[in-house]
Amino acid sequence: MSFEELAGELIQIRKDSARRQSSEAVKKLTSGEMYVMDYLHRHQNTAYPKDLYRALNVSSARIAKMLNVLEEKDLIHRMPDQEDSRKTVVCLTDKGMEKTSRYTEDVSAYLTSILELAGETDAAEYVRLEKKLAELMKRYPFKEWKHMHDTGKAESSKEDTNGNTETAV
Repeated sequence: MSFEELAGELIQIRKDSARRQSSEAVKKLTSGEMYVMDYLHRHQNTAYPKDLYRALNVSSARIAKMLNVLEEKDLIHRMPDQEDSRKTVVCLTDKGMEKTSRYTEDVSAYLTSILELAGETDAAEYVRLEKKLAELMKRYPFKEWKHMHDTGKAESSKEDTNGNTETAV
């Protein structure tokens, strides 16, 4: 199977996965309001709004809207920074910490069960490949890849039998 055919198959798998109810739990944890709460949870329950919109890669207006909704639900609160009162710090409330912990535990238990069903070898291989693809996509974001591809400066990489990657321009 060619790389182009594999890419098409991967796109279809991701589209089908996005439509399934079971993937909603993971999607919620990696985008939107739940991602904001998880980000805060992983950063000592506090962050600046600019950290949030950078992490989510969305506009400051979008973050402000999410924070308003979360604040209305009593999941976060905002307060002036103690060192610089011009800045605002976003904090999880007790209710927000409890909801985030419970949701993260549920998603982890779900994924653990799915990986167990796949079997140890396939599960480890899947995680290894997801890491590798994530690293490559981080190294070559779509916009940069598109520019390199359009200008004829695209890179390719090959893996040797030991799993080491060689990159060629």
